[in-house]
Parts: sequence; C-alpha cells; structure tokens
Amino acid sequence: MTKNARKEKAADVSRRSFLKGVAVAGAAAVATGLTGCGTAGGSTPGTTSQAAVSWTDEADIVVVGGGGTGCACALSAGEAGASVILLESSSALGGCSALCVGSLTTPGSKMQADKGIKDSAESYLEDAEHHLAKTAKARAGEDWAIFELQAKEGGKTIDWLVDHGVKFNGPLAYPGNTNDRMHMLSPKSSAWPLVLQPLIEGTGGKILFNTKGVELVVEAGRVVGVKAVDQITKEELFLKGTKGVFIASASCDASYDLKIRASTDPEQCTIDAACAFNDGTGLMMCQMI
Repeated sequence: MTKNARKEKAADVSRRSFLKGVAVAGAAAVATGLTGCGTAGGSTPGTTSQAAVSWTDEADIVVVGGGGTGCACALSAGEAGASVILLESSSALGGCSALCVGSLTTPGSKMQADKGIKDSAESYLEDAEHHLAKTAKARAGEDWAIFELQAKEGGKTIDWLVDHGVKFNGPLAYPGNTNDRMHMLSPKSSAWPLVLQPLIEGTGGKILFNTKGVELVVEAGRVVGVKAVDQITKEELFLKGTKGVFIASASCDASYDLKIRASTDPEQCTIDAACAFNDGTGLMMCQMI
C-alpha cells in the first residue's frame, strides 16, 4: 500500500469512527428512557445538572432542530397526543431540507403505484450498487446503510408528506435508475415548511424561533431537558422534556473543524455552508453523553 493510500485509509477509518460514535450517541438521545453518563445529582462535561436548573417551560417532547427531521418528529408526536416544544436556531423552519434541490429519488411511493410503475427496494439497491461500481467507489459500512434506509423508508416518507398536503411532481426519470423514481418537491423545496408549520401548531406544538439548543440537561443518567439560548436576547432557557428529547440538528456543514473530521476530501470542506446555523452543535450535544 502506498503512503497516500495508507493516509487515505486512515482518514476514512477516522471519519467512519467519528460518524459511528455520533450515530450511537444520537440514537441514545432519541430513545425513550434517554441515556446519559452522568452520575445521580451530577453532570458530565458539556451538560447541565437538573439540580442547577430552574425550568422555563416543559412539554412531553422537546425537539432540537426545525429542519425536515425535526418537523416530522414534532408533527408525528403532536398527532400522537404529545405536547411538543420545537427549537429552531433561525427565523424559519426548513433548514437544509428547504435549501436543497428538492428531489427524492426512491422506490415504493404511492405516486409510483398510481402510474403503474412496478419498483422495489431490491431494484433500487441494484442500481445504486451498479452506480458505485461505475464510479469506482466501494459498497461499505455506513454509506451503504444510507442507501438501504432510503430503499426501505423513502417511499413511505413521500407518502407521509403527500398525505399531509406536501406536493410533489413525478415520479420522473433519473440517470442510473432503471425505473422512474425521482420525486420533486413542488413548486420548490422551500414550500414544504409552509405546509407543515400550521399542522404542527394545530396540534398544540410550540415553535421557538431564533432559539438554539446548546446543552443537554441530565439527571441520574437520564436526559431530562435542554439548555437553549435565545439568539436575539441572549436569554438562557431551560426546557424540560418529560418523555424525551429528540436531537434533529445533526448537520455540521458550517463547521470546518467538524467537516474535516468527517470527510476524506479536504477541498470539499472549504465550501461555504448553505445554512450558516448548521455548526454541529447537535452532534456535540449527543457526544457529551
């Protein structure tokens, strides 16, 4: 193995270890009976102890991040009867999911079925594997797990959005895919938050804009809430999640230091982030527990 190859392999291992650690921490934060590593009555570095907190507000579920994932969580929880507080660092919902191209190329949607398109997760994965082979990329690890997740859940995600009033065009042809399976948000990618926001609020959900989650509050080895900061007044808020805290602020596009740890392509890390609020705080909050 050449020196450059060894260096690239080491960087790749470092990247995967970093992402795997974050994924495990994030899963722990999302789970019911949230797990922390603090001792009873104490706090871990980068977390806050409940003993030192005067709660500003509380709900069954506190959701950190108002992008696509956070909005889906907040709405689903509200529809299931839970009270919800949703934190969003910017002045509007959407995050990267409202700034992207707006296409989701995936099998198994009702839109496909309505057009008589017979597709499957297996066919999608075969196309994905063929594409990787053509581009000399390996099918491996976490990267392939993302393809598998999209194959299994992508169509259901589109159906859920459509059922809630979000509009798509398609399915359309897309290079490298043997079936028409590209679904395009309509009229543009930024339209979906305008549909979901009133639905979240209609279930009683509270949306705190310009409010950034910065630390998790732990007690007796359990996450019980979030410390947040109002980005305008700089006021500290302590928000209790009596049934759970959901971390949906996982992007680190605006943090060069985090991107360089998670990427094998340094040049890509110098590209300006589409969303300046995606500084990786959510990832670091998870890692602290």
